Amino acid sequence: MTADAALAWTGPAWDAWCARLAEGRRPPVLLLHGPPGVGKAQLAARMAAGVLCHAPTGPGVACGRCAGCQQHAAGSHPDALGLRPDPEQPGALAHYPVQACQLEKGRSARFVSVDQARELIDHLTRAPRPGGTRLAVVWPADALNENAANALLKILEEPPENAATILIAHRPALLPATVRSRCQAVAVALPDPHQADAWLTAFVPDGERRALALRLAGGAPLLARELAGEDPQALWRAVAGGAQSVLRGADPVAVASAWQRFAPERVELALYAWLRAQLRPGTGALESVQGSGGRTLLPLIALLDELETLRRAARIALARPLAWEGLLVRLAEAA
Repeated sequence: MTADAALAWTGPAWDAWCARLAEGRRPPVLLLHGPPGVGKAQLAARMAAGVLCHAPTGPGVACGRCAGCQQHAAGSHPDALGLRPDPEQPGALAHYPVQACQLEKGRSARFVSVDQARELIDHLTRAPRPGGTRLAVVWPADALNENAANALLKILEEPPENAATILIAHRPALLPATVRSRCQAVAVALPDPHQADAWLTAFVPDGERRALALRLAGGAPLLARELAGEDPQALWRAVAGGAQSVLRGADPVAVASAWQRFAPERVELALYAWLRAQLRPGTGALESVQGSGGRTLLPLIALLDELETLRRAARIALARPLAWEGLLVRLAEAA
């Protein structure tokens, strides 16, 4: 069993994929979606390996020994293309060749551009090697800008023969409906808490650190593993403690400024986790400050929605502290 196959909670999505292949119904465009850190990229790489294998041991199951498998593992398969905003992005698909979609050296981006989408179309419309399949993986697909998504519609509406496309999305709702409607969608769900904890134990033996990492990651095991390798306790003390201090009268601007020593996406993960915790009965921060006669929790729900909008907006780093200040000011007003 491969390391990717060990992500047991992805089993339902994998089984559905293999069943389609066994029936000769491989979708030309697959949309894998689910929260960050549940193993979508690992599952896509496993699916891609089966598509590119010359001698699969079962429907969709790569042999791991043929030339196609070896080229896929090395990132040198001529029929495979990975498309992502940042070619240096680490992860399960980082070894995929970026070919003509390569951005300028030293340049990063938040979105997949229309030029990159056109290169993908060109890749998929070329003839594969005899008996082969042209494959493209877009990760994350919700990073497609509007023009890139519109350009991809051409290939989604009339998929070429012997071609397969896998889109990976954290938030599929951000994709245009015209794109979603032309994909076979497969959800990759979070594991149950016991399963997530059992898997993470092999990497993070410290139970307290493991539990905090899973809380910050919203139960996503692979994201929790990343967080556990950092300093989740310091992050949680700064963000949760800072939010609590604002409820008790601390300066929101000073608290938001202190958060800047952490990566913005980490701050927002922790703040999201803290807000979720406050909405659980009997644990709310407003109750702890004001007692049972405190105000409604509706302001916290509004802040949770506002934070989710902020996380989706992919604002530039310099603007985020200002957004945090605004959130904390409104939190203070709710106390």
